[in-house]
Formats: sequence, C-alpha cells, structure tokens
Amino acid sequence: MGRRWSGISLRVSLPDDVCEERQRWLRASLWVQVVALGLFGAVSGQPIGTIAAYVLAAAAFATAAHLPVLTRRLRSAAVALGLLGVSVGLIVLWDGATAAWSHPFVVLALLMLYEDASLLLLAVAVVAGMHILTDSPGEPGPAHVVFVALVGAAAIVAARLNGRLRDELREATQRFRSSFDSAPIGSAIVARDGRFIDVNSALCEIVGHRRQTLLGLTLQELTYEEDRGADAQLVREVVAGNRRTGESEKRFLHAEGHLVWVNVSLSFVPATTDSPEQFVAQIEDVTERKRTLDELQHLADHDALTGLLNRRRLESELTQQIALTERYGRRTCLVLLDLDDFKSTNDSLGHAVGDELLKNVARVLRGRVRRSDLVARLGGDEFAILLPLASRAQARRVAEGIAEAIRERIHITDGHEVRTTASFGVTTIEPGDFPDSVLLRADQALYQVKQHGRDGVAVAPPPPGAMRDD
Repeated sequence: MGRRWSGISLRVSLPDDVCEERQRWLRASLWVQVVALGLFGAVSGQPIGTIAAYVLAAAAFATAAHLPVLTRRLRSAAVALGLLGVSVGLIVLWDGATAAWSHPFVVLALLMLYEDASLLLLAVAVVAGMHILTDSPGEPGPAHVVFVALVGAAAIVAARLNGRLRDELREATQRFRSSFDSAPIGSAIVARDGRFIDVNSALCEIVGHRRQTLLGLTLQELTYEEDRGADAQLVREVVAGNRRTGESEKRFLHAEGHLVWVNVSLSFVPATTDSPEQFVAQIEDVTERKRTLDELQHLADHDALTGLLNRRRLESELTQQIALTERYGRRTCLVLLDLDDFKSTNDSLGHAVGDELLKNVARVLRGRVRRSDLVARLGGDEFAILLPLASRAQARRVAEGIAEAIRERIHITDGHEVRTTASFGVTTIEPGDFPDSVLLRADQALYQVKQHGRDGVAVAPPPPGAMRDD
C-alpha cells in the first residue's frame, strides 16, 4: 500500500500500459504548449531573453520526461512541472492578464489523467505560490486559489475512487482467473463464431491439445462431425433467449484420434461496451460414465448367457413395431421357437452342455437373419426373431431355413456331439395389437407344431380385420 495523506492514496494506481499511453499524450501536449508559448511571447513583443527563459525551462522538463533512466513517477513529475512552467510563463508574458490565470485549470485537467494525487497537490501548491509572488491589484485573488484547490481536491477524490474501483475489478478478475485456471472440469470462453478465446488446462487435458493449438480452433472443429448439427441448434436456442443456458452431450475428437464423450454447458454473455457477445462453456469428460451407463444398459437389455436381447427389450421393440404398423401400415412378423426335448439334454448331459447348446443355437440364429432383424432369448430354450418389413411367406421361409440349419448341424459341446431340432410359430403384427397378444398368437402356432410331432413351422392365421398380406 502507498502512503496516505488525509485518507487519500498517493501511489500511482493506473496500470502500466494505461499510464504509458497517457504519458505519451501528455508529453505531446506539453511540447505543443511549449511551442505555443514561444509564439505567443514573440507576437506579444516580449523581450527575447524573457521568452527564452520560460520556453527553455518548460522544454527542459519536456525533454526529461523522455529519459528512460528516470522512473515512471519522475517522468510524470517532469511533465507536470513542464505544464506548470508554461502556466507561469504565460502569466508573466501576458502581464498577469485574468485570461492567463485560467491556464492552471487546463493544467489541472491534464494532470487528472495521471490520477496521481501528489501531482495534483503539486499543481495546487504552484498556483498558490504564484499568487503569493505576484500579488498585485487587479489579478485574481485568494478566491481563485481556493477554487483551484477545490478542483484539485475533487480530482484527487475522483482518482482515489477510480483506483478503488480498479482494485476491486482487478481482484475480481484475479479470482475469476484463478477459478478458471484451476477448475477441475474444462472451461472456455467462446466467441459467437465458435472460436476459442480462452481455455483452461483441464480442457487441454480432455482433448489432448496444447492451449495455443486450441486457441486456433473452433468449438465446431473440435466436435465430432456427426454431432455438429445438434450443437449448432443448441447455440441458436441459447442466443435467441429460448434457453438461459444450454446443455448437450456429444463427442469431441481427441488429438490422438479417438472420441471423447463430453457434457457441454453453454451460457450466453451479451455484448457490453468492453466486450462482444460470447459464451462461457463448462466441459466435463463423461467418457467413463457413458461407458458405464452403456454397459449397464447392455446388461439390462441382453441375455447374459447368449448375448441376445432379452424378453424385456423384445417387448419394448414389439411396442415400437406396433406403433409403426398403426401409423404407416408396415408389415412386421414375429417368429417364436424353442428347442425340442431340451430338458432331456440337460438331464442326461448336464446343464453345462445345455448352456453350450443354447449358445451354439444363438450363433445359428444370428447368422441366418438380416442386420435389421432382432433376435432375443425369452428364457430357457425359447427364442424370438423380429422381422421388420417381412410378409408371412417371407417369415415362414426364414423359419424353415433356420429349422434346417439347426436340424443338420452337429453341436459339439464339452466333447459331446449333440443333435437337436426346433419348433417354430410365426405371426404378423397387426394394428391394435399388444406385445402379449402378438406373443400369444406365435406361441399358439408353435404349440400346434409341438402337437404334430415337433421340428416344424406353423403360421398363425391372421386375426379378424388383419391387414392384407401382399
């Protein structure tokens, strides 16, 4: 902290770059006034010696203000003394005219740019001294000194208040900078066009880029191509004011080439007189969380033994297919099958062999269907196949092909050769169906095959009002 006089700080509170810029302007102003003082003296017919004394004195201070060996404070003092020298010279060369006594106010106004209380006090002291030394009738009296002093005091108070506000702003900026840099999640300041204005080290670590590299990229360039459309829509909604903040989960492309799942929270910052519109982005790496959730979802949707979809997921898919059938008239078929006499295999060879047999059958099913078809294990030795965009005839042919593949294949399980067959029931999905009703029709058709000797395919008759099967 600087010294204090009557509660007013005497330190220089301006930032270095601001002070240097103002110093250049004030030096230029001083030189202009030195030249003007010389011209005024010549025009007014004053003796050359008197003119030269004041002009050279002011010019000496102006020259000192350029010397790099002097501290910033001393160079500022040189400018102040030069300006005050011009005031003294003007008053003397103008024979103490009242108009000349207004120049100290010009000096005070210029010195206010330094926001340095000591320089303002110096100016007030010089003006008071000038009155004492040139106390003549007709010249501005003590009231002028008081007025100059009040103006100087007001400038000092204003400088002090401005300095306090700058200190608070500087502290707030430092707190933000510290929080920004040390944040455990990625943080960035993003321009309206998506360009990174500033990034912290956590974001650099997430994407594997150095800070300087990121500052040359945009948010869109960092985003995986397939996710850019949704990202642009989010930005539009936030800018339009439809959402105060926006949050999205998307993928970034890491510097090493792999994808990183991130959760991005965007907050829009409107333009001010000091800065344009921009976003504050909080970016959290959720790759591990995403992987864990995907694994949990996979466990919830799939059969642990065979890796096929489970009954819960099949019923969910049936619900969607029913909705598509009702809206678009899409033809979809369901095939149910179970292995014939599977219980005797388990009883005679053991459950381990039975489990291997179920996994082998699952591989056969996956190898005989399209990528758009869904295969599920409902439990025990019962399986289901969902065939979108398939007619009854097509579904029958698929079932017969699978039946033949299972019948002809010798399943080698735990050193045992096992042959098996399967029974199939086929049905279509109709408008107004429910998952249970679709499963029931397919199960009834399968039961007919069981009753007639197994190892076959039966197609359930269409329910009343069913769609025509093209």
